[in-house]
Amino acid sequence: VHGTVRQFWSVRGKFFMSFEPYASNGGTVVAIAGEDFAVIASDTRLSEGYSIHTRECPKLFPLTSQTVLGACGFHGDVLTLTKVIGQRLVHFEHEHEKKMSSQSIAQMLSTILYGRRFFPYYVYNIVAGLDDHGKGCVFSYDPVGSYEREEFRACGSASALLQPLLDNQIGYKNQQNAAKVPLTKEKAVSLIKDIFTSAGERDIYTGDRVEIAIITADGVARDTWALRRCAVAGATDSQGLRPPPLCHVALIPFGLNHPSMPTAAGASSPGGRTHGGTTGRASPRTVGTMAGFSQLTSGDTPGS
Repeated sequence: VHGTVRQFWSVRGKFFMSFEPYASNGGTVVAIAGEDFAVIASDTRLSEGYSIHTRECPKLFPLTSQTVLGACGFHGDVLTLTKVIGQRLVHFEHEHEKKMSSQSIAQMLSTILYGRRFFPYYVYNIVAGLDDHGKGCVFSYDPVGSYEREEFRACGSASALLQPLLDNQIGYKNQQNAAKVPLTKEKAVSLIKDIFTSAGERDIYTGDRVEIAIITADGVARDTWALRRCAVAGATDSQGLRPPPLCHVALIPFGLNHPSMPTAAGASSPGGRTHGGTTGRASPRTVGTMAGFSQLTSGDTPGS
């Protein structure tokens, strides 16, 4: 997730080096706003090029009990940006003795991004939560802080695949004489699972598992969904599918005091594909501490 050093030779044989400060680590975030709820979800794959750094990197960051940030892109900038946001939230709470609202967080993030407009954070951001009237809200951003409130939005490596589906299923685009029915929380969660299943089939940078945060007046509830799991005889989970290696992880903590990202001793090609088009298999690896727990995973094939 670090910058890339590029080396090249001049015509006269002199050696030069250049530094590329950005890298693309993939990932996708989707958010949907309802009448009295908001749902935001992301995959857990962190990759670069044809290598997978880790399969357990959720891109959701709970900010308050009614606001969640989804951020993907260059993971180094994601960590820096969430650290800055966390400091701002703590300062606001100490000064005003209350939590910042979702609209205020959205405006604050816009200001932070605009302040870095000459050297932008390479991060795709979506803020989801409840507004002052208890209605669901979703805010999407460009890299330099321009933002708008929307009912649904996808960002990240698979956004070009998912946004048209959201436009059709929630925005009723290209549906003639279709009756518009209110969106329920159950339908929103089901739709997110379906579209991430589609993204996992087409985008090698989206995969492994989906983290879903459901925001209501009672707080933030969490759900998970395994991607690309093969059905097996005698499976005991509710889906009749092989359970993922880390399907029993702890709840997402409230706050941004996340430890350093885990590192993997082995990496495989996203989607389990090699350059020859065959299915590869990652070597076993130890994933370090993430959100207060440690797990040992065996390198399963992403496409299995």
